[in-house]
Amino acid sequence: MVANLARLEHHGSSKAPTLHPGELTAEILCDFEDACINYFNRNKRKIDDADQTSAILGELLDFRIRDWITCDRAAIEVLSFQAFMQKLREQFLDKDWAGTLHTEILHCRQKNNKTFAEYSIRAIKKNTVLKRSNAGLEPLRLIQVLEAGIANTLVARIHSNHDKLEAAKKPEVLKEKGIHPWLQSMKRIDEQQRADFASFQLYAARARADARGGQALGEPSRHGNTNSVNAVMKDVPQRPASADRVAPLTVAERALLRAHDGCFKCREFYAGHRREACPNPWPNPATYRTLTENDMLAAKRGRSHSAPPASRSKPAPVAVVASSSRMQIDDDDDDENQPAHPVAAVMGIRRISYSCSPSVGALYKSDDDDRSSVCPTVPLTSDPSVVAAVSPVQADPFCEPHLLWQCAVDGPLVNDPIPLQALIDSGSHTVLIWEPLAHQLGLRLRNLPQPERVELAMAAEGKKVTVSLYQYVKLSVSHPSFRWKSCTVRAIVTPGLCTDLILGLPFLVRNGIVIDHAARSIVPKDCSFNILDPAPVLPVPVPKPRLREQFKEIVSHHTSALTELRDKTASIRARLDSLPPGRPEAHVAAVLERVEVLAAQQRLTKLGQDMVSKNKDVFEPIPHAEVLPDDVWCRIQLKEAHKQIVTRTYASPRKYKEAWTTLIQEHLEAGQIQPLNSAHASPAFLIPKADPTALPRWVNDYRMLNDNTVPDAHPLPRVDDILADCGKGKIWSKMDMTNSFFQTRVHPKDVHKTAVSTPLGLYEWLVMPMGLRNAPAIHQRRVTAALRKFIGRFCHVYLDDIVIWSNSVEEHAQHVQMILDAL
Repeated sequence: MVANLARLEHHGSSKAPTLHPGELTAEILCDFEDACINYFNRNKRKIDDADQTSAILGELLDFRIRDWITCDRAAIEVLSFQAFMQKLREQFLDKDWAGTLHTEILHCRQKNNKTFAEYSIRAIKKNTVLKRSNAGLEPLRLIQVLEAGIANTLVARIHSNHDKLEAAKKPEVLKEKGIHPWLQSMKRIDEQQRADFASFQLYAARARADARGGQALGEPSRHGNTNSVNAVMKDVPQRPASADRVAPLTVAERALLRAHDGCFKCREFYAGHRREACPNPWPNPATYRTLTENDMLAAKRGRSHSAPPASRSKPAPVAVVASSSRMQIDDDDDDENQPAHPVAAVMGIRRISYSCSPSVGALYKSDDDDRSSVCPTVPLTSDPSVVAAVSPVQADPFCEPHLLWQCAVDGPLVNDPIPLQALIDSGSHTVLIWEPLAHQLGLRLRNLPQPERVELAMAAEGKKVTVSLYQYVKLSVSHPSFRWKSCTVRAIVTPGLCTDLILGLPFLVRNGIVIDHAARSIVPKDCSFNILDPAPVLPVPVPKPRLREQFKEIVSHHTSALTELRDKTASIRARLDSLPPGRPEAHVAAVLERVEVLAAQQRLTKLGQDMVSKNKDVFEPIPHAEVLPDDVWCRIQLKEAHKQIVTRTYASPRKYKEAWTTLIQEHLEAGQIQPLNSAHASPAFLIPKADPTALPRWVNDYRMLNDNTVPDAHPLPRVDDILADCGKGKIWSKMDMTNSFFQTRVHPKDVHKTAVSTPLGLYEWLVMPMGLRNAPAIHQRRVTAALRKFIGRFCHVYLDDIVIWSNSVEEHAQHVQMILDAL
């Protein structure tokens, strides 16, 4: 908790820095040490090295530190300042603080929204703190750690600057200048990357502004959240006004006119017409001023006083097709040469006589060359999880959810099919595809025989709005599991489409699809595959061979094995017969070697027996729990302190009744458990051991308690490191600490959390039981502290197992005795 951390207060060079009470960390002590050194160097009154420690003792205000100083003031005041800081860290920091800080450095990662300078400073600061324990990373190792955590956006640029970065990592450069040349190179690469990205964003903003300029349907709804859509493009430069023409509209002016039904030509709010049908002249450049929100409010007030009540409210237009530079918008209603077709997910109230468009009819008339067969196949893998885009909802009297299908579409420019969401719309007379998606897939754009004119679902200002489309592509869609693939259909390219793909009547007809709207199922006629909710794939049952065939197979395998064995033994016998007869001296040497091995083994066995008899106190049974040391406790810190752990008790076989009685009695006599009446209860059960004559093993099921326990991050040693060190020796010994977990007492405040239910009642553990989440970490920390000065030199400890290696018998005896003395 940050609120409880100790606080450092600086007073300049005239007074020593003050460390206020709170939790101490390695970073805080490092800052305090640097502040004290700065005070010593800059103070006008020269402070001798012998007086530095006593000069800052009064500024340590934490009562724990003051008590520690009071108890041993005479010894502390004579320490040098560096020795005092080292002793302060050993007394008040976690014993493994250096290892924890080392792990944090290795796990540092650069976030995408952070610069490389911020990321490197954070890692270097931690390494500076780690150097106070003489365990800091060397320059080359620190560079490797920083490279491992660099953001993915910098990887490509690092490869292009490989030679320059490698030159900064040469030993002579690191020895003379440290990692600063490498850091400067990386900062320049990061700044260049961010500058290029900013230029790309500005270019994209300008491209969007140019594409939307003057196109009414290319923008979002005029009655919705349009004010903030183009806010990112306010800085796009505009063309200056000429002497005879008004300056182009700014992005803010366009957004304001679009939101309030304005005209881009006469630039009047609530004009009731668009630029193409504007009867008014262009504004006078000499008198024109930039439109503001005050102009809009004035126009709105004038409109409210003059407009009839019926004109003050109108329905919002609902359309799925918006325009871009490839679209032609027509507002007149007198074109009778070609019928316009409403295309929308929400159709208007008006009753319209639908007829087939000549261009679309010709488009789908001759498709025999492009028909691809429907291929319902059974995949080898299990059926993937396919979720419909619209979850079932309660019935609504006015609307029902759309039929949205999560499908996959392939194209020449993509390596794998792209997952997307398609709208199944039986009210659409054609198939429509969003223009950017067609470009992303790399589909070939073809020109329609005639421009296809579609009508928006709802009229704008009482007039029909039609849009002309000119191009189409060929595509087929698949189920995400690839168990079904559609025929090839032609989709008209539509800019500004409300969804990625609208699968209309041509798709449904060509694939023979039957839609059940009530059951929300879409099933092709030639297979029973519901593409919205497919049935799981059942595995094909493997027929069991007959008994006669099984016997034949067994006899065949037996015959093959015998034949192979005869051939192998014959080749070995032939090779042995071809060898010259051995000399008698070789047999004597082999016998002598075997005698030496047996003698050495006997010597080691006797040495082990003497070692056990000499250190009887180490091999005695664990003493009563009350006499165990209390310098280390097993603590159980809960995430939710008020959560009770109560689970059902497991059924126990009758054959384990006597074993339960024996085990509980042994633990009671050793003071390891005690009966109680607690609100917590975790189940316990017995499992048999490999030795049938031994008592079964008591197992505690603390899964619910472990889920609510704050984890202890103390690391366990790596097995490959242990094996690598053991390879240094010639003689090895292994010790197994019996019931080692029971040598650590549970803190009295946490004893009730260890309660377990047994067939003979409820008991709580007074010593650390096996099964707790943090039990391995607590025990590893304790044995590591006991054998710290020997680990890596000639021993390793992993939980309750100790391995010792040596190069000679005499050296091995000394090593084993040192381990036993430490335990």
